[in-house]
Amino acid sequence: MIDIGKQIEHWRSGAVEDWNVANSLVEQGKIRHGLFFAHLALDLEQRDLLAEVIPFNIEGRYPELYFPAPTPTEADNYLKKIGGLLECLNNLF
Repeated sequence: MIDIGKQIEHWRSGAVEDWNVANSLVEQGKIRHGLFFAHLALDLEQRDLLAEVIPFNIEGRYPELYFPAPTPTEADNYLKKIGGLLECLNNLF
């Protein structure tokens, strides 16, 4: 079985590294390549949040599979994380 926590940490550290590379490339005038790495950083960063909530997607689609329900506190934390990300993205456009 996959260690979700370890995978999330891998994605987060990869996102930080890609973000640093993106900034470095843009500073060097390599705009197109820098923005590509910025895209990679964003992609990796949003994966960790998706990995945390994907079991609820599966439970909603396949109720015969049993996943323990999150506590109200856990659900509130997920909603805050997702809401913060959505608000941030909406403010960009």
